[in-house]
Amino acid sequence: RLCTSYRLGLPTSSSQCITGGIVGVGLMEGVARGVNWKLFGKQFMSWVSTLFVVGLGVAAIFAQGVYTPSKIDGAQVLQYEDGVAAISSNILTNFNTSLQAYQPAAAAGALRILDATQWTNLNTTVQSTAATVAGITVTKGDTAIYPETVLTALGDALGLVQNNSVLTLGQNNVFPGAMVCNGNATEGILQGVKAACVSPVLAP
Repeated sequence: RLCTSYRLGLPTSSSQCITGGIVGVGLMEGVARGVNWKLFGKQFMSWVSTLFVVGLGVAAIFAQGVYTPSKIDGAQVLQYEDGVAAISSNILTNFNTSLQAYQPAAAAGALRILDATQWTNLNTTVQSTAATVAGITVTKGDTAIYPETVLTALGDALGLVQNNSVLTLGQNNVFPGAMVCNGNATEGILQGVKAACVSPVLAP
């Protein structure tokens, strides 16, 4: 170690002892003439800088070990992302199934709150959100997705259901299974045939 330090010009404990001894002898000849204070100042600053360099280096290595996610944590994050994405995908799949079922009725103008233009816009939104969710579920290796992306996709999926559903809790006439809704058959809608109200599917 000493040989390597000497060859690289690095300060060592022995060099500090030697330097201290030389300075001590030089002081015997006078403070101004006996010591090359400029050279000693450079040597002293190298000792001080060594403390900071070593301290920062050790801190960086320690921080890397403490704050770097472990493989186990990474696997848990991926599991969380896949789980949230699966819920989003399930919501979108069921919503899209209902949307496609009402396409003929929307095109025929049988639905007051879902005409052909509204159906097309809603379908575009569903397909766009579904594409985002599909991108989340194809993560490769240990690659994680930004949390905002996963949560935004889930929020968009829930928003579609929220904006196109009604809360039946506490209602006397509208509730899951109540025969006050219409089906998706165009002819039945036009004839006013009532069908059982269906709950939106949110969970797998």
